[in-house]
Amino acid sequence: MSVVLVSLILSSCGEQKPKIDPLRMDYLNRSLIASIILDNLTSADKSKIDQWISDSNLNTYGDSKFTFYAGGSPTFNEATGNEIDRYEYILVNHLDIIDELDLSIKDLALRLQEQIESGKLVPAEVLEHQQEVKKWKETEDQAPSEENIQDGGS
Repeated sequence: MSVVLVSLILSSCGEQKPKIDPLRMDYLNRSLIASIILDNLTSADKSKIDQWISDSNLNTYGDSKFTFYAGGSPTFNEATGNEIDRYEYILVNHLDIIDELDLSIKDLALRLQEQIESGKLVPAEVLEHQQEVKKWKETEDQAPSEENIQDGGS
């Protein structure tokens, strides 16, 4: 009896598989993952997502049926005129369904999450900001100091 109990305990304590954790990522990183994996989303994955929406009694975008959107759609940005794919919107806002629905893109999403966390993959907006800060710091370093201005630049 004790052998069976020990083997049950050991089998239940096996190594846990890594999971997609949207709470560990900001919107830009979730958006980056969603835009990359969108190209790899199969029709079977899309069917699973649509079934999840139906079973969960959600609207077309995976949000509460009572959600209203400025402009009528959450996939269209009126300020920029850009529109994103419906599945990209769903994945950005519900990244956890990759694990929940066991989508085929799960391994890719996990690798992307690891690369983001290690700093190897960075959203373009973050890179642009980092470049702007670097330029600002360089120009600040080249600006004449107060001592040079008071001494007449000598």
